[in-house]
Amino acid sequence: MIFSVELTSWRKKQAAMLLYYSSLEYLITLHKLVTDLINGDVEAILERAQIQRRDKLLVDKRWGVRNTSKNWSNYAWPYLKDLQISLAKNIAEREAGVYGMTAVSEYLYALQQFSLDWMTPAEEEILNTATQNISYWATPLDKTMADFMSSSWNDFGFAYRYPDYVTQFDTISKFHVNTDIIVSTDVIPEKTGIYVSKDDPHAALQFAWAGKEGRKLREANTFNELGLDALAAVGRKDLWFNEQKMFDFATTSKYAKLLHDDVIWENGSHPDLAPSAVARQAFTKRPSEWYLVEPIEGEFEKLADLDIVETVENGPRIAGGEKCTEPGFYFAPSRLDSRRYFSRGDTAPSFDTQYGATIWQWDMQQQ
Repeated sequence: MIFSVELTSWRKKQAAMLLYYSSLEYLITLHKLVTDLINGDVEAILERAQIQRRDKLLVDKRWGVRNTSKNWSNYAWPYLKDLQISLAKNIAEREAGVYGMTAVSEYLYALQQFSLDWMTPAEEEILNTATQNISYWATPLDKTMADFMSSSWNDFGFAYRYPDYVTQFDTISKFHVNTDIIVSTDVIPEKTGIYVSKDDPHAALQFAWAGKEGRKLREANTFNELGLDALAAVGRKDLWFNEQKMFDFATTSKYAKLLHDDVIWENGSHPDLAPSAVARQAFTKRPSEWYLVEPIEGEFEKLADLDIVETVENGPRIAGGEKCTEPGFYFAPSRLDSRRYFSRGDTAPSFDTQYGATIWQWDMQQQ
């Protein structure tokens, strides 16, 4: 089964975000954030601590020099320098067509193991704010380049990042779906770029690259039954963003037992927690085939035009083992090439798979 090769507004936004987060420009900015922290804030704070001779007051019999600026300078500061060097290497490799995750998470974690007692509260806040900004900037890059042991993009992840993305851009590139390039899950593509699922309209787009050390296409990260129910109940525009609607869905009779403790505490209801609570239960993964999505050089469209409400026509669904009440073509996301016609009264089969219950979705292409 093949879906329309025309990207929906939401998938255009996903493609635009992946194009940005995978760009050399984005990586260079990350390197600059680290460099500015080293050459600006950190050096100034260390110099101030030395001038004020703080270490004299911080050496003690039990901890020795552990809480001093000298200890931090000797052992923590090198982690920042190593991170700077590591990112410079990433930039050099990127220019040679080699992609991959950064080491930001590992280095910042190591940095946190060293005492900041030698800093004033204001200086500590400066350092923490800077490192948090670095981590926040690195996260979407690393999700885009994620290895198979790391978290990658899903629908919720894109939605969480989109409000920040849209504050930076008024327009995005137009995209073309190249149906001549089809790559299966677990295969390294011959062309680096963004890929969209050929057979699952809800699968998150992903980025993969070619070469000897290229990244294989992952399984499709898509909605399970709960996710499909949430989309149908809340709607594409409000999914993940409208806390009250997400809370109302989470407390419906079908899912209240599963989600109750995540959104209703002893001190009352917490609609603000509903989007993430639903997201933790809303996804599954399955093999797919993928089309290459290419930006069209010199052609752009306004994000405001894409923010027009996108109608989601989910159509009827049939659970495996149930009878069809609306005749037509359906497909099961848990199995490739499952598209078939059901007449009224036909029983939809169930597949014994690891991807959850078999749900037959209405195919928008009824021909």
